[in-house]
Amino acid sequence: MRNSVVNKLEELAKDDPNIMFLVGDLGFGVIEGFQKKFSKQFINVGVAEQNLTGVATGLGLLGKKTITYSIGNFNTLRCLEQIRNDALYHNVNLTIISVGGGFSYGQLGYSHHATEDYGILRTLPNITIFTPGSREEAVISLKESIKTHGVSYIRIDKSHFFEEDHKSGLPLDTSPRELISGDEIVIVGVGGVITEGFEAVKHLKKINKNIGLISLPRLKPMDTLALAKLLKKYSNIITIEEHNLINGLSTIIKEICFDNQIDLNHFFNLGIKDSFSSVVGDQKFLRKQNNIDANSIIKCIESIQ
Repeated sequence: MRNSVVNKLEELAKDDPNIMFLVGDLGFGVIEGFQKKFSKQFINVGVAEQNLTGVATGLGLLGKKTITYSIGNFNTLRCLEQIRNDALYHNVNLTIISVGGGFSYGQLGYSHHATEDYGILRTLPNITIFTPGSREEAVISLKESIKTHGVSYIRIDKSHFFEEDHKSGLPLDTSPRELISGDEIVIVGVGGVITEGFEAVKHLKKINKNIGLISLPRLKPMDTLALAKLLKKYSNIITIEEHNLINGLSTIIKEICFDNQIDLNHFFNLGIKDSFSSVVGDQKFLRKQNNIDANSIIKCIESIQ
């Protein structure tokens, strides 16, 4: 996803000299093209994420459209005070692009696990949060972020689903997207972990179970009416997220179901439990360790009578 996002950013920067791209001394192999083509619109502030956000806010106050780029929780948790007090309070044009959402960099250990980010950020006023699951959703999120005034957070990771995997004919936007229509059971996910949902749906299709699948490219502000309309078709919901369950996707879906009086037979929430992880491994391995993989979804569905 990150290559698609940076490539689109190059296209946008060509037509808009007010776009400024700031990085925290990483992303090499992806960002060089932008750096060479638009050197006056590029700043590497070094490994200093508080400074990264502060400089971006200052440029935003001067009328620039700033984008910060770093790994998962580096440009979110490490500089949370600057996001809250500088960028959001002054409502500047800032897009925070976080690569390595969830367990994307799981082999580097807990310091690189971005598993609490959007749960913390969604409590802050004036922020828009994007959680794309495909390259196309990521590009649309970037375009929407830059054209919308204010602070946005785009969470991308190493895995993604392919738009051609479903034949729904859906428009590409950031509204709730029913990728696959089902009968009584639906999987609701955000980000690259939706690939596990596709795998589960494909497996269950072989035994004549038609399972729905919904992607939420924009987590805040949520189009709650559109999502509630989709959820009312189903009597069983499974949420899956590569994030702590507290204040995450499952919390949002429960709020929507309660507010819209959606009656359910079963509600399963698959996510990271409220604990620290000392396990090291790649993304696929850590999903399995935390029961947020296709097999875990299948077990939930098989338990529904």
